[in-house]
Amino acid sequence: MVATSRRTASPADRVEALLLGLAFVFLGLACLALTLAPAVRPGGSVAGTAGFAHWSVLPVWLLAVGASRAVMRRRLSQRDPVLYPVAMLLAGWGVLLIWRLTPGFGIRQLAWLGLSTIALSGLMLLPRRLGWLRSYRYLWLGLGLLLTALTLVFGTHPSGGSPRLWLGCCGVYFQPSEMLRLLLVVFFASYLADRIQFGWRRDRPSLVATLAPLLAVWGLSTLLVLAQRDLGSGMMLLALLTALLYLASGRWEVILVSLLLGAVGAGAAAATSSVVGLRLAAWVNPWQDPLGGSYQIVQSLIALASGGVLGSGPGLGAPGFVPVAHSDFIFASIAEEWGLGGAVGLLALMAIFVGRGLRIGAGSPDPFHQMLAGGLAVNLGLQAMFILAGVLRVLPLTGITLPYVSYGGTSLLSSFLSLGLLLVMSNGAAGVVHPRRTFERVFFGFQAAFLVLAMAAGYWMVIRAPAILRRTDNLRRAVEERYSQRGRILDRNGVVLADSEGLPGGFARQYPAAAAANVVGFDSPSYGLMGMEQSMDGVLRGEEGARLLELMQSQALYGYPPPGADVRLTLDLALQTEATSALLGQQGAIVVLDPATGDVLAMASSPSFNPSTLEADWAGMLANPGAPLLNRAVQSSYQPGTAFAPWMVAWAIEHRDARLGQIMSDIEAPFSLNGLELTCARPALGASLGQALQAGCPAPLAALGRQMGGQSVEAAGLALAGEGTPIDRSGDPGTPEAMEMTEALSVGQGWLTLTPIAMARAWAATVGGPLPPVRVVDAVSDAHGNWLAWPFEQEQQPVFSPETARLMSRTLTQTGDAGPSFSGVAIAGADQGRVAWYLARAGDDSAPVVAVVLEQSDLESAEQVGGRVVRAVRRLASP
Repeated sequence: MVATSRRTASPADRVEALLLGLAFVFLGLACLALTLAPAVRPGGSVAGTAGFAHWSVLPVWLLAVGASRAVMRRRLSQRDPVLYPVAMLLAGWGVLLIWRLTPGFGIRQLAWLGLSTIALSGLMLLPRRLGWLRSYRYLWLGLGLLLTALTLVFGTHPSGGSPRLWLGCCGVYFQPSEMLRLLLVVFFASYLADRIQFGWRRDRPSLVATLAPLLAVWGLSTLLVLAQRDLGSGMMLLALLTALLYLASGRWEVILVSLLLGAVGAGAAAATSSVVGLRLAAWVNPWQDPLGGSYQIVQSLIALASGGVLGSGPGLGAPGFVPVAHSDFIFASIAEEWGLGGAVGLLALMAIFVGRGLRIGAGSPDPFHQMLAGGLAVNLGLQAMFILAGVLRVLPLTGITLPYVSYGGTSLLSSFLSLGLLLVMSNGAAGVVHPRRTFERVFFGFQAAFLVLAMAAGYWMVIRAPAILRRTDNLRRAVEERYSQRGRILDRNGVVLADSEGLPGGFARQYPAAAAANVVGFDSPSYGLMGMEQSMDGVLRGEEGARLLELMQSQALYGYPPPGADVRLTLDLALQTEATSALLGQQGAIVVLDPATGDVLAMASSPSFNPSTLEADWAGMLANPGAPLLNRAVQSSYQPGTAFAPWMVAWAIEHRDARLGQIMSDIEAPFSLNGLELTCARPALGASLGQALQAGCPAPLAALGRQMGGQSVEAAGLALAGEGTPIDRSGDPGTPEAMEMTEALSVGQGWLTLTPIAMARAWAATVGGPLPPVRVVDAVSDAHGNWLAWPFEQEQQPVFSPETARLMSRTLTQTGDAGPSFSGVAIAGADQGRVAWYLARAGDDSAPVVAVVLEQSDLESAEQVGGRVVRAVRRLASP
């Protein structure tokens, strides 16, 4: 009997059986992947019966296929062979996705799948000419409107919230707006078929005649859904009506009028509804309010980015971080766990389904079947496009379901009834020989739209993915780092500054060296990343520097990157601790730099924080006016004031604009700026430029600036601040105002601001040699624990000749000191007090340089702090 059945099966039936077999294999492999997912996690295992409950989807799916195909083979032997397999694949995939996210909803969706296939089978037993639909169109329309209107009075929400779009109780709910669209398609198709039979296409009616009879029906339907705040359905009805009118009349004006109506309606809705306003704002710029009105769309974009090309694997992602992931955002769940291939595959299935439906309508000789098949295909296609475009941020979010896939019993039932009607109309159809141009245009329009959506998915999942995944509100990072051990951060001597301790599934970040907090930063599930934890995140997470095969293998098996690499810094923890202690009670920064290599040996900032108590201290740190999270060594710019003098004088000597022995007048005169005065740091021992420099006097610097000229002084400042520094050059160089600007710049004021790290480099070049680079990362470990030098592109930049540097070093070395030093003060502003600087080299030409800056302080305090650090450098350097 089986052999006979196979011999008598039609070619279409065999194609359908093959496609269903492939769908079953796909669903079986998906079930297997979901079962094994807990076991492949480090330290995980299959969770008993809970790991197999979703397997119940397969027998129910097989039973539904067998029962419905038995009816189809008897009643519709010449049906379309592709529609049913595509729909069943999407429906089965959807149930598995929902089960994986929320098992309780998965059981309900599976029950709705069984009910929907029963309804499908019953529909195919009815008369195949569908006269019962066409003749009673007003009855079907009235029933749909009545049920939708009842929700205004008896409406409820399954979760107890709003909007109240459902009817029902006791755990069984029905959403009339889903069925309303199906019944409206029937009404529109019947109405338009009558007009076509009376020569509508031949006579080409006026635009008013085309639109007027249907605007009242559309307006009444739209008012009902708008009253329920179901705005997605309102936009769907307008788009559906537009497509059907175009299919029937071929008039482009219909599309233009509908676009205008849609724009006016959207503007009015945005002005009167806070919900619409929030959705439009979230569409235009979701990054502006990522924790508020845009939270859902931002989290869905993060889910898309997390999927990438390969996906995290079924059951291995974290799509539950997206609100309503089982319904409105189920596409984001697919993209995260199945990757770009899964996302594009779903789009392709939707495009195939819509294309086959339009093909059925185009090939039907009956006008009613033409309009009905075209309307059903367009309805499902628009529904898919609206929600997918919202998730991909191509259009504002509408909040409707993805046909056959999203959670929603009424939506699934309506989709299967649409499938049944398409299968009935496809039975015995002659096929498309010379299709109407309107059907062709709509077909290509949908294919182009799905292609755009696929490109948008690639944009978010590949091109924008790296930037999105680095966001601090990416909650998946915390989950991944509990299973995949993050690399350590060490000082130059191998002392641990940050480590992840525990076992797989319970790794937690530890920070044993609070003194290095402003450099190391933190990695917090609540507050994101900062410092080296942020800049070296890819290496520490095992996503950069790892072998490509190892990374792909880990992502494929576990959904996580491999264990991260260790990072060794140039910091010396002992010296960093000394510098941090020296700053206690002060507000400022210290940098200790090796001029030969550019290694940053210490980089302290005060006030600072303790990353081990970040959660408890966070609110207090944000309220602290001292900004403890700010790394002043590299993130704060200060005016150098008279601390600019060594660089300024060296520049003048190098460019033959001055000599140390030249005599300066009024050497100890104060320099006034905005009502405040700068004076000498100590009494001058003579009247030469060199003696004025040793005393830190500002007036001779202003005179030197006038002597050098504005362009030369500006060049000296730009050599430190960078060529991109904005400067006001609008005035005439010869005016008194321009001369005042030159004098201000000569004493380190005006537009010139520098970070402490820049001042340390400038000091190293002034008294030692080339302008050194800045290195904070020394090396990273490979898979075997070997240290690999971290690539570094900066080079030493010669600024002054060795003769000039030696001259400056001798001039600024005080009697009894091992190396040169200099103190200077700057005017920060009338309300901000003064900034004190201390610069020193802790020994001979190869010794580290020290730069100290203190806010609202004096030279004596800066010299005390700097002297303590210099002594620590010498002590730690001695054998």
